[in-house]
Amino acid sequence: MLVRHFSTFALLAGLPLILANCSSDNSGGGGGGSAPQAGTSSVAGQPASGGSGPSGGSGPSGGSGPSGGSGPSGGSGPSGGSGPSGGSGPSGGAGGTGGVTGVSGGSSAGAAGKGGGGSGGGATGGFALTSPDHAEGAKFAKDYTCDAMNGTFGAGVNPELDWSGAPSGTMSYAITFIDTTLIGGSMPQLGRHWAIWNIPATVSKFPKGTKTLSGDLANAKQSGSFLTPCAQSVMNGMDDEYEFTVYAVPTATLSVTGTGDASIVSALAAVKDLPKATLHGHAGLKGK
Repeated sequence: MLVRHFSTFALLAGLPLILANCSSDNSGGGGGGSAPQAGTSSVAGQPASGGSGPSGGSGPSGGSGPSGGSGPSGGSGPSGGSGPSGGSGPSGGAGGTGGVTGVSGGSSAGAAGKGGGGSGGGATGGFALTSPDHAEGAKFAKDYTCDAMNGTFGAGVNPELDWSGAPSGTMSYAITFIDTTLIGGSMPQLGRHWAIWNIPATVSKFPKGTKTLSGDLANAKQSGSFLTPCAQSVMNGMDDEYEFTVYAVPTATLSVTGTGDASIVSALAAVKDLPKATLHGHAGLKGK
């Protein structure tokens, strides 16, 4: 009887301990370790999806869970430091317009280089006449006047003539050289120095010192040998003014009656709206 009462007493005395242990087990299992909010501390230190995954700690999805520390949205995710909009992104230092200035610079330098030793005079549209031996409006050098042989009439040679930018439909060229001072004065017949026509459309240069027509110029016709500036008298002590003119002719040949300068001038005048380009110069008494 005494043994039965003792067992009952012992059971009642140990019940609180059993209940206490059960309570401790329940608080550790159901919401264990780092609860689902444990990852919040990591969120404060890292980008929006950084740190330990949204199921953090040692909970059911904790530690090594699928959304753990190195999860797909980890620290080096798509929006990381070197992302598409990073320092060297498409809008970086060497922007798309960086090279444009260079191109423009190069083009300007090239245009200046083409100027060479001479320059062109008047022109129709982009049609231009230039010479590496003579600049527009300049005094003719000694070689290109009769002063080449101390004023001997007919001495000297022609400068090189170059033309470009002829309009579409050009089939041949003609060139004249006149003394505009005499043409506009009282002796126009003495002002016409030289003319050449039926120059093929494929030609764009009349070489310096040309005496005989050959090669591409073999079928061209001229009024005679080139006559250099060689004024026998001057008006009011002023240099005579001269003009080279190149014409873009819409036919392969020009119908000219005779071979004189006046004939070629008349033939050219008969062609309406004839595109032309000019180059001017001046020289004094006997080409000086």
